[in-house]
Amino acid sequence: MVVIESKVALVALLPFTPQISHLIDSFSSSIIVESFHLSYRGPCLTTTSVLTPSDLSRVETFVHTLLPEGSSVQCEVPSSRSFCKLIGMLFLHDGKPINPKDAFLILFSSVYKDNIRLAAPPRIVHDSRHANTCSIYFNIWDSQTGSQMKSFINCSLDVGSVVCFFHKASMKIGTPLYIRCFLWGHIMNFCNSS
Repeated sequence: MVVIESKVALVALLPFTPQISHLIDSFSSSIIVESFHLSYRGPCLTTTSVLTPSDLSRVETFVHTLLPEGSSVQCEVPSSRSFCKLIGMLFLHDGKPINPKDAFLILFSSVYKDNIRLAAPPRIVHDSRHANTCSIYFNIWDSQTGSQMKSFINCSLDVGSVVCFFHKASMKIGTPLYIRCFLWGHIMNFCNSS
């Protein structure tokens, strides 16, 4: 599914829908436009598979040439969040504990940077009190089928002398806060405070 969002009135985009559909059908991949309908954000084209970022860019450029000058256009695939983690990362980075800014630089200097669109800042979790490793948890904007995440899950990433691995993370809605000691992540039976 592709949503074309523009500040131009929907009525102005309607006559161009067959041309946009024909452009998508002409891509070298096996993508076919199955249907067209109006959504609250603009014309919505249902396709047989998810368009790649380069295909979306071509559609956006094409639609931009059809509209009056100064019009803005954005083509996108409806997104949801995918939850990922990078495990085996060294906790100390340049002699200091790793922080979200360092994690951001690591993720965006990798070969998978085109598939990682962060939905929130990365989170660092120290594996244990005595371990020298940590896990970087991050959420990405992804298609509803998780196609972006599938391109790098179970792949390795070399960070200095360490080999880290991308894995799928489980969604955490919240972490309990025990009001006796005001610490996160444990229950009353395991509280050490008196």
